[in-house]
Amino acid sequence: MKKPFYLLLIFVCCCFGHWAAAQPTLKIDSLKKVLATETVDAATLKKYLVLAVSKLQTNNTTARLTILDWLIDVCKGKKPFEQMEANAYFWKGTVYEANGNNDKAIDWYLKSLEFSKSIGYAYIENNANIGLGNFYYYNKQYDKSLLYYNNVVEVSKKNNFPAALASAYLNIANVISSKEDLKAKPDYTEIVRYMKLAAEVATPRNDTAILVKAFIGLGAQYNLLKDYAQAEAYMKKAEPFIALPLWEHLGANFYGNLGEIYRVQKKYQPAIDAALKALEIIKKYPDPNFQHEIYGSLSQSYQALGDFENAYEWQMQYARLKDSLEDKENVATLA
Repeated sequence: MKKPFYLLLIFVCCCFGHWAAAQPTLKIDSLKKVLATETVDAATLKKYLVLAVSKLQTNNTTARLTILDWLIDVCKGKKPFEQMEANAYFWKGTVYEANGNNDKAIDWYLKSLEFSKSIGYAYIENNANIGLGNFYYYNKQYDKSLLYYNNVVEVSKKNNFPAALASAYLNIANVISSKEDLKAKPDYTEIVRYMKLAAEVATPRNDTAILVKAFIGLGAQYNLLKDYAQAEAYMKKAEPFIALPLWEHLGANFYGNLGEIYRVQKKYQPAIDAALKALEIIKKYPDPNFQHEIYGSLSQSYQALGDFENAYEWQMQYARLKDSLEDKENVATLA
Protein backbone atom coordinates (compact mmCIF):
# COMPACT_ATOMS: atom_id res chain seq x y z
CA MET A 1 0.00 0.00 0.00
CA LYS A 2 1.24 3.45 -0.85
CA LYS A 3 2.41 5.48 2.08
CA PRO A 4 0.43 8.71 2.44
CA PHE A 5 1.45 11.98 0.90
CA TYR A 6 2.37 14.48 3.60
CA LEU A 7 1.44 17.62 1.77
CA LEU A 8 4.26 20.11 1.38
CA LEU A 9 3.05 23.36 2.80
CA ILE A 10 4.39 26.79 1.91
CA PHE A 11 3.78 29.02 4.90
CA VAL A 12 3.69 32.37 3.17
CA CYS A 13 3.69 34.75 6.07
CA CYS A 14 2.20 37.67 4.18
CA CYS A 15 -1.45 36.61 4.02
CA PHE A 16 -3.50 38.23 1.31
CA GLY A 17 -6.92 36.67 1.65
CA HIS A 18 -8.91 34.66 -0.84
CA TRP A 19 -8.41 34.30 -4.56
CA ALA A 20 -10.58 36.65 -6.54
CA ALA A 21 -12.93 35.59 -9.31
CA ALA A 22 -11.50 35.31 -12.81
CA GLN A 23 -10.76 38.64 -14.45
CA PRO A 24 -10.23 39.71 -18.04
CA THR A 25 -6.60 39.47 -19.14
CA LEU A 26 -4.80 42.73 -18.51
CA LYS A 27 -3.22 44.56 -21.42
CA ILE A 28 0.44 44.71 -20.51
CA ASP A 29 1.15 48.07 -22.20
CA SER A 30 -1.73 49.63 -20.30
CA LEU A 31 -0.56 48.06 -17.07
CA LYS A 32 2.94 49.45 -17.52
CA LYS A 33 1.55 52.94 -18.12
CA VAL A 34 -0.51 52.74 -14.94
CA LEU A 35 2.45 51.51 -12.91
CA ALA A 36 4.63 54.34 -14.22
CA THR A 37 2.23 56.89 -12.70
CA GLU A 38 1.81 55.23 -9.30
CA THR A 39 3.03 56.82 -6.08
CA VAL A 40 5.67 54.69 -4.39
CA ASP A 41 4.55 54.24 -0.80
CA ALA A 42 3.94 51.25 1.47
CA ALA A 43 0.19 51.06 0.85
CA THR A 44 0.57 51.19 -2.94
CA LEU A 45 3.33 48.59 -2.96
CA LYS A 46 1.28 46.23 -0.81
CA LYS A 47 -1.74 46.75 -3.08
CA TYR A 48 0.22 45.63 -6.11
CA LEU A 49 1.86 42.72 -4.34
CA VAL A 50 -1.63 41.52 -3.37
CA LEU A 51 -2.68 41.87 -7.00
CA ALA A 52 0.31 39.93 -8.32
CA VAL A 53 0.07 37.20 -5.68
CA SER A 54 -3.62 36.51 -5.25
CA LYS A 55 -5.95 38.50 -7.45
CA LEU A 56 -4.87 37.85 -11.01
CA GLN A 57 -5.90 34.85 -13.05
CA THR A 58 -3.44 32.01 -12.75
CA ASN A 59 -2.84 32.15 -16.51
CA ASN A 60 -1.98 35.87 -16.38
CA THR A 61 1.73 35.18 -15.95
CA THR A 62 3.00 38.17 -17.91
CA ALA A 63 0.92 40.58 -15.84
CA ARG A 64 2.14 39.00 -12.61
CA LEU A 65 5.77 39.27 -13.67
CA THR A 66 5.27 42.84 -14.91
CA ILE A 67 4.00 43.89 -11.48
CA LEU A 68 6.72 41.99 -9.61
CA ASP A 69 9.43 43.48 -11.82
CA TRP A 70 8.01 46.95 -11.16
CA LEU A 71 8.05 46.28 -7.41
CA ILE A 72 11.68 45.19 -7.54
CA ASP A 73 12.64 48.21 -9.62
CA VAL A 74 10.98 50.83 -7.39
CA CYS A 75 12.09 49.15 -4.13
CA LYS A 76 15.71 48.44 -5.01
CA GLY A 77 18.17 50.34 -2.86
CA LYS A 78 15.44 51.85 -0.66
CA LYS A 79 15.72 50.61 2.93
CA PRO A 80 12.07 51.23 3.87
CA PHE A 81 11.02 48.86 1.09
CA GLU A 82 13.61 46.08 1.48
CA GLN A 83 11.06 43.54 2.71
CA MET A 84 8.80 44.25 -0.25
CA GLU A 85 11.77 43.68 -2.57
CA ALA A 86 12.43 40.32 -0.91
CA ASN A 87 8.74 39.38 -1.31
CA ALA A 88 8.88 40.21 -5.00
CA TYR A 89 11.97 38.02 -5.50
CA PHE A 90 10.24 35.10 -3.78
CA TRP A 91 7.01 35.42 -5.73
CA LYS A 92 8.86 35.61 -9.03
CA GLY A 93 10.27 32.21 -8.13
CA THR A 94 6.79 30.79 -7.47
CA VAL A 95 5.41 32.23 -10.73
CA TYR A 96 8.22 30.73 -12.77
CA GLU A 97 7.93 27.36 -11.01
CA ALA A 98 4.17 27.27 -11.60
CA ASN A 99 4.85 27.75 -15.30
CA GLY A 100 7.52 25.07 -15.51
CA ASN A 101 10.46 27.46 -15.94
CA ASN A 102 12.61 25.66 -13.41
CA ASP A 103 15.92 27.42 -14.04
CA LYS A 104 14.43 30.85 -13.46
CA ALA A 105 12.44 29.60 -10.48
CA ILE A 106 15.63 28.42 -8.78
CA ASP A 107 17.43 31.68 -9.62
CA TRP A 108 14.73 33.81 -8.03
CA TYR A 109 14.31 31.59 -4.98
CA LEU A 110 18.06 31.83 -4.40
CA LYS A 111 18.02 35.62 -4.85
CA SER A 112 15.15 35.79 -2.39
CA LEU A 113 17.01 33.60 0.09
CA GLU A 114 20.27 35.54 -0.15
CA PHE A 115 18.63 38.96 0.04
CA SER A 116 16.23 38.13 2.88
CA LYS A 117 19.12 36.73 4.93
CA SER A 118 21.16 39.88 4.29
CA ILE A 119 18.38 42.13 5.64
CA GLY A 120 17.32 39.78 8.46
CA TYR A 121 13.86 39.09 7.03
CA ALA A 122 13.21 35.63 8.46
CA TYR A 123 9.71 35.18 7.00
CA ILE A 124 10.85 35.27 3.40
CA GLU A 125 14.09 33.47 4.23
CA ASN A 126 11.90 30.61 5.43
CA ASN A 127 9.61 30.76 2.43
CA ALA A 128 12.54 30.73 0.02
CA ASN A 129 13.97 27.66 1.76
CA ILE A 130 10.55 25.99 1.57
CA GLY A 131 10.22 26.84 -2.11
CA LEU A 132 13.64 25.33 -2.82
CA GLY A 133 12.89 22.29 -0.65
CA ASN A 134 9.62 21.71 -2.50
CA PHE A 135 11.24 22.12 -5.89
CA TYR A 136 14.04 19.65 -5.25
CA TYR A 137 11.63 17.18 -3.64
CA TYR A 138 9.35 17.09 -6.66
CA ASN A 139 12.42 16.70 -8.87
CA LYS A 140 13.56 13.75 -6.72
CA GLN A 141 16.77 15.48 -5.61
CA TYR A 142 16.20 14.43 -2.04
CA ASP A 143 19.53 15.42 -0.48
CA LYS A 144 19.17 18.98 -1.75
CA SER A 145 15.57 19.05 -0.57
CA LEU A 146 16.63 18.01 2.92
CA LEU A 147 19.26 20.73 3.01
CA TYR A 148 16.66 23.45 2.55
CA TYR A 149 14.05 21.91 4.85
CA ASN A 150 16.66 21.66 7.58
CA ASN A 151 17.30 25.37 7.03
CA VAL A 152 13.59 25.91 7.70
CA VAL A 153 13.94 24.06 10.99
CA GLU A 154 16.82 26.30 12.08
CA VAL A 155 15.14 29.54 11.03
CA SER A 156 11.85 28.50 12.63
CA LYS A 157 13.47 27.58 15.95
CA LYS A 158 15.46 30.80 16.02
CA ASN A 159 12.45 33.01 15.25
CA ASN A 160 9.71 31.05 17.04
CA PHE A 161 7.72 30.03 13.96
CA PRO A 162 5.93 26.91 15.31
CA ALA A 163 3.64 26.40 12.30
CA ALA A 164 6.57 26.42 9.87
CA LEU A 165 8.61 24.21 12.24
CA ALA A 166 5.90 21.53 12.46
CA SER A 167 5.46 21.62 8.68
CA ALA A 168 9.22 21.35 8.13
CA TYR A 169 9.43 18.25 10.34
CA LEU A 170 6.61 16.65 8.36
CA ASN A 171 8.23 17.58 5.07
CA ILE A 172 11.55 16.12 6.21
CA ALA A 173 9.74 12.88 7.09
CA ASN A 174 8.24 12.86 3.60
CA VAL A 175 11.61 13.38 1.89
CA ILE A 176 13.29 10.67 3.97
CA SER A 177 10.39 8.34 3.16
CA SER A 178 10.91 8.92 -0.56
CA LYS A 179 14.64 8.29 -0.17
CA GLU A 180 14.08 5.09 1.76
CA ASP A 181 11.64 3.82 -0.87
CA LEU A 182 14.59 3.61 -3.25
CA LYS A 183 16.43 1.17 -0.98
CA ALA A 184 16.11 -2.60 -0.92
CA LYS A 185 15.77 -2.49 2.88
CA PRO A 186 14.15 0.80 3.91
CA ASP A 187 14.72 2.16 7.42
CA TYR A 188 11.58 3.78 8.79
CA THR A 189 12.89 4.92 12.18
CA GLU A 190 13.92 8.46 11.14
CA ILE A 191 10.61 8.94 9.35
CA VAL A 192 8.78 8.08 12.56
CA ARG A 193 11.02 10.39 14.60
CA TYR A 194 10.31 13.42 12.42
CA MET A 195 6.58 12.71 12.28
CA LYS A 196 6.50 12.58 16.06
CA LEU A 197 8.39 15.88 16.22
CA ALA A 198 5.80 17.41 13.89
CA ALA A 199 2.96 16.15 16.08
CA GLU A 200 4.74 17.33 19.23
CA VAL A 201 5.00 20.90 17.93
CA ALA A 202 1.48 20.86 16.48
CA THR A 203 -0.33 19.46 19.54
CA PRO A 204 -0.24 22.51 21.87
CA ARG A 205 -1.33 24.70 18.94
CA ASN A 206 -4.10 22.25 17.95
CA ASP A 207 -2.73 22.49 14.42
CA THR A 208 -5.03 19.97 12.77
CA ALA A 209 -3.42 20.46 9.34
CA ILE A 210 -0.26 18.85 10.72
CA LEU A 211 -1.81 16.45 13.22
CA VAL A 212 -4.10 14.59 10.83
CA LYS A 213 -1.27 14.01 8.33
CA ALA A 214 1.23 13.07 11.04
CA PHE A 215 -1.15 10.57 12.66
CA ILE A 216 -2.03 8.89 9.35
CA GLY A 217 1.65 8.85 8.46
CA LEU A 218 2.63 7.32 11.78
CA GLY A 219 -0.05 4.67 11.39
CA ALA A 220 1.34 3.75 7.97
CA GLN A 221 4.95 3.73 9.18
CA TYR A 222 4.25 1.57 12.23
CA ASN A 223 2.46 -0.85 9.93
CA LEU A 224 5.66 -1.10 7.87
CA LEU A 225 7.58 -1.64 11.11
CA LYS A 226 5.09 -4.43 11.96
CA ASP A 227 4.08 -2.71 15.18
CA TYR A 228 0.39 -3.13 14.52
CA ALA A 229 -0.83 -1.99 17.94
CA GLN A 230 0.89 1.38 17.44
CA ALA A 231 -0.32 1.54 13.84
CA GLU A 232 -3.95 1.13 14.88
CA ALA A 233 -3.51 3.53 17.82
CA TYR A 234 -2.33 6.35 15.57
CA MET A 235 -5.10 5.68 13.08
CA LYS A 236 -7.61 6.04 15.92
CA LYS A 237 -6.06 9.42 16.71
CA ALA A 238 -6.52 10.46 13.08
CA GLU A 239 -10.07 9.13 12.70
CA PRO A 240 -11.95 12.04 14.40
CA PHE A 241 -10.37 14.49 11.95
CA ILE A 242 -11.48 12.47 8.92
CA ALA A 243 -15.11 12.95 9.94
CA LEU A 244 -14.73 16.73 9.55
CA PRO A 245 -15.60 18.26 6.15
CA LEU A 246 -12.25 20.08 6.12
CA TRP A 247 -10.30 16.80 6.03
CA GLU A 248 -12.71 14.67 4.01
CA HIS A 249 -10.24 14.68 1.09
CA LEU A 250 -7.76 12.72 3.24
CA GLY A 251 -10.33 10.00 3.89
CA ALA A 252 -9.14 7.76 1.06
CA ASN A 253 -5.61 7.96 2.41
CA PHE A 254 -6.85 7.14 5.90
CA TYR A 255 -9.10 4.21 4.98
CA GLY A 256 -6.67 2.83 2.40
CA ASN A 257 -3.87 2.64 4.94
CA LEU A 258 -6.20 1.41 7.68
CA GLY A 259 -7.30 -1.39 5.35
CA GLU A 260 -3.70 -2.34 4.74
CA ILE A 261 -3.02 -2.44 8.48
CA TYR A 262 -5.92 -4.89 8.85
CA ARG A 263 -4.92 -6.94 5.78
CA VAL A 264 -1.37 -7.67 6.92
CA GLN A 265 -2.83 -8.85 10.25
CA LYS A 266 -5.16 -11.20 8.31
CA LYS A 267 -8.23 -9.25 9.41
CA TYR A 268 -9.56 -9.56 5.90
CA GLN A 269 -13.19 -8.45 6.23
CA PRO A 270 -12.33 -5.20 8.09
CA ALA A 271 -9.60 -4.67 5.49
CA ILE A 272 -12.15 -4.99 2.68
CA ASP A 273 -14.62 -2.68 4.42
CA ALA A 274 -11.96 0.01 4.88
CA ALA A 275 -10.71 -0.32 1.29
CA LEU A 276 -14.24 0.04 -0.11
CA LYS A 277 -14.71 3.21 1.99
CA ALA A 278 -11.50 4.54 0.50
CA LEU A 279 -12.78 3.90 -3.03
CA GLU A 280 -16.02 5.74 -2.29
CA ILE A 281 -14.05 8.82 -1.26
CA ILE A 282 -11.77 8.53 -4.30
CA LYS A 283 -14.86 9.00 -6.50
CA LYS A 284 -15.07 12.52 -5.08
CA TYR A 285 -11.32 13.14 -4.77
CA PRO A 286 -9.64 11.14 -7.56
CA ASP A 287 -6.19 9.71 -6.92
CA PRO A 288 -5.39 7.07 -9.57
CA ASN A 289 -2.00 6.16 -8.05
CA PHE A 290 -3.58 5.32 -4.72
CA GLN A 291 -6.66 3.80 -6.34
CA HIS A 292 -4.76 1.05 -8.13
CA GLU A 293 -3.02 0.08 -4.89
CA ILE A 294 -6.39 -0.25 -3.14
CA TYR A 295 -7.52 -2.50 -6.00
CA GLY A 296 -4.48 -4.68 -5.37
CA SER A 297 -5.14 -4.82 -1.63
CA LEU A 298 -8.77 -5.82 -2.23
CA SER A 299 -7.72 -8.58 -4.59
CA GLN A 300 -5.35 -10.00 -1.97
CA SER A 301 -7.97 -9.84 0.79
CA TYR A 302 -10.63 -11.59 -1.29
CA GLN A 303 -8.15 -14.24 -2.37
CA ALA A 304 -7.23 -14.91 1.26
CA LEU A 305 -10.95 -15.40 2.03
CA GLY A 306 -11.29 -17.85 -0.85
CA ASP A 307 -13.54 -15.51 -2.85
CA PHE A 308 -11.67 -15.99 -6.11
CA GLU A 309 -14.30 -14.33 -8.30
CA ASN A 310 -13.95 -10.99 -6.51
CA ALA A 311 -10.20 -11.49 -6.22
CA TYR A 312 -9.94 -11.90 -10.00
CA GLU A 313 -12.18 -8.88 -10.70
CA TRP A 314 -10.16 -6.56 -8.46
CA GLN A 315 -6.89 -7.92 -9.85
CA MET A 316 -8.05 -7.11 -13.39
CA GLN A 317 -8.96 -3.56 -12.35
CA TYR A 318 -5.58 -3.25 -10.64
CA ALA A 319 -3.73 -4.41 -13.75
CA ARG A 320 -5.67 -2.13 -16.13
CA LEU A 321 -5.15 0.99 -14.03
CA LYS A 322 -1.50 0.13 -13.34
CA ASP A 323 -0.80 -0.24 -17.06
CA SER A 324 -2.52 3.08 -17.76
CA LEU A 325 -0.47 4.86 -15.12
CA GLU A 326 2.78 3.35 -16.40
CA ASP A 327 1.94 4.46 -19.95
CA LYS A 328 1.38 8.01 -18.74
CA GLU A 329 4.61 7.94 -16.74
CA ASN A 330 6.55 6.74 -19.76
CA VAL A 331 5.12 9.54 -21.90
CA ALA A 332 6.00 12.09 -19.21
CA THR A 333 9.55 10.71 -18.95
CA LEU A 334 10.04 10.96 -22.71
CA ALA A 335 8.69 14.51 -22.69
